[in-house]
Amino acid sequence: MESLTLDFKELKRPAANDRDPLKAAATDLAEAVACLSNSRGGTVIVGISDASSGQAAVVGVPDNLDADELRRRIWQLTSPPLVVDLEDRQVSGHRILLLAVEPGFDLVRVGGKLRERIGTSCEPLTAAREAAMREDRRGYDWSAERTHLRVEDVSARAEEEARRLLVEAGDAQSRRRAELSTADLLRECGVLLDDGHLTRAGALLFCAATGLAAEPSLHYLRRRTPAGSLARPPSVHDTPLIVAVVDVLRGIDAINETTSVTLPTGVQQQLETIPGPAVREAVVNAVAHRDYRHPEPIVLEHSPSRLVVTSPGDLVFGVTEENILTHVSKPRNRCLIDALRVLRLAERAGTGVDVMVRAMVRAGHTPPVFHSGGGSVRVVLDGGAPAARLSVMIASLPSEIQDDTDAILVIHYLRSHPTVDAPTIAPVLQKSVEEASEALRRLSDDAYDLLEPARETRRYRLPTYRFRERVRAELGALLPYHRNSSDESERRIVAHLREYGTISNQTVQNLLLVGSQRASVILRSLAERGVIERTADSPTRGPSVRYQPGPAFPTKKR
Repeated sequence: MESLTLDFKELKRPAANDRDPLKAAATDLAEAVACLSNSRGGTVIVGISDASSGQAAVVGVPDNLDADELRRRIWQLTSPPLVVDLEDRQVSGHRILLLAVEPGFDLVRVGGKLRERIGTSCEPLTAAREAAMREDRRGYDWSAERTHLRVEDVSARAEEEARRLLVEAGDAQSRRRAELSTADLLRECGVLLDDGHLTRAGALLFCAATGLAAEPSLHYLRRRTPAGSLARPPSVHDTPLIVAVVDVLRGIDAINETTSVTLPTGVQQQLETIPGPAVREAVVNAVAHRDYRHPEPIVLEHSPSRLVVTSPGDLVFGVTEENILTHVSKPRNRCLIDALRVLRLAERAGTGVDVMVRAMVRAGHTPPVFHSGGGSVRVVLDGGAPAARLSVMIASLPSEIQDDTDAILVIHYLRSHPTVDAPTIAPVLQKSVEEASEALRRLSDDAYDLLEPARETRRYRLPTYRFRERVRAELGALLPYHRNSSDESERRIVAHLREYGTISNQTVQNLLLVGSQRASVILRSLAERGVIERTADSPTRGPSVRYQPGPAFPTKKR
């Protein structure tokens, strides 16, 4: 149960000769909350044994413990003083305390020592790690620092690739920049200082020999399978980073298999095993957001169905796997990222992750997975054979829905779940329940013909939604819960009749998650075969028609 943001503690008892009965407990808890504050924040639950499980783990704290005094002592023992929210609760007849800890803007010491939460334990901060964390929290930009390199150190190949990227971008501003002198192009990228020297961002992007202590290269590993042996020797792509990124992307694109599908408009679309836009963003984001104070290279592990990109440095302070979609853009290397945007290699502020999500789901794959910890960020793109039917369905939606990350994630969720509601989808969208509710309501608009509220929850404040019948029919076997075969439909209807005796169109709609028209077709087919027949008191047509077992109704096997 313990995690990066959850710590269980038993209240430390004082030693026999300890004159201060609260000293040991306060020190232990001060260290625990400081450790969480120096990481992502979280909760310390006092009165739970992490050596036991179930009810036996709830050991509680003494009823006479002064919680306010404990809170005050934690404030005294931490530097700078840390204020924690303390909640008193009763669990299984025991008193427990919940200490809520916010991530701090300053690093917090206890007894002169700094610790951070790594996994489920607290570890000392090294001097290098402490310096990096302090710089992240105050917004220091390593990439904006001056170097000894000048315009004449710019690589001809890097400059050529930069101009080609600008021409291919196609907009008037990019074409204008492509015609600038070398010095003016560097100024437009924001990497040439007034004294004629390049920033570290400029050196990384445009120069072959940077003289920087970091290892800015990209190491590309081609594997036969995701966890298999190498298909060929590793390749190392050194600076200039413009050249390294372009060469890696070209290499991946050359062996990325494609499937051709025809859209409703008649246009042919090529679906890649790992969508190109997602690959591009994963690689460029690694270059843009990695911590160049770490000596390790970026590592790309590529197999036919998966790309894993591992870059040095954890996510910047305040950004986690749980909010990476919605957290305000917080670049570690602002100067470098601004240059990449000018060159049209990077997306505009804060949209790169959204591009990855939309590209992966549109092709029928799972969204990218992010993991930060242990001094690196790992991004996993799991591809494979594209789901052409899903791609065609999404392509038939209005453009504003195709480019809506909320909509794309809801579609992905409903591929494996028959229904969705706001409380369930909110953490997937990384938004509040209210925002998720509004997103679902908007997607149920008749103009989109995508979602509908379940009839029985339509009047609820937070209805349950499902795909409309058109979408369910179009996706068919892609939805494991939606079996359109007549055998499966008949099995469910027969089971219902055995239990309840009669059935109606409305019942079939709810039972099979189909629309009224489809329910009528199913019932008519069963009636024509004699499996069902109208009840004696049933009208001959309309929504009130009821059916009962007919002469060909299957007998129950003994």
